[in-house]
Amino acid sequence: MIKNKCKNDSDCLLQVGSRNKLICHMNKYELFSMIFYALDNEWDQVRGRELGDFLSDMDPFTFDDEGSADPAVYYNFSRVIDEPVTKENSYRLAWKYVDSVGKSFVRDAFLKVSKSRWDECLDDYLSSEQKEMLKSGMA
Repeated sequence: MIKNKCKNDSDCLLQVGSRNKLICHMNKYELFSMIFYALDNEWDQVRGRELGDFLSDMDPFTFDDEGSADPAVYYNFSRVIDEPVTKENSYRLAWKYVDSVGKSFVRDAFLKVSKSRWDECLDDYLSSEQKEMLKSGMA
């Protein structure tokens, strides 16, 4: 028997038989921000012009609302990510978006982000004050 026992907007206990598993829910904007951080980290290493231009358009922190500096970028992201986002599926969904962009320099940059590195950074991000600020609309 599977039951959901949500404690708040971001965490859910999924009860499978006699075992519980904590599922951390994310919203699309948080996933978008994590992809931006991952790509921006790679840009910091190589300073490629094409990736820099893409990141300028993708920047999720240009405006106070959820979106990107170029609204078309977040709009396209939102169309591609068509299922609920959790910590467990976030890396797969990040790849789904990266592949949908259709630009080799974006794909090449994201190839340097391993699943284990993604999970490590995601844990830091989800436990940070930044997530609380995003949830409350202060970021």
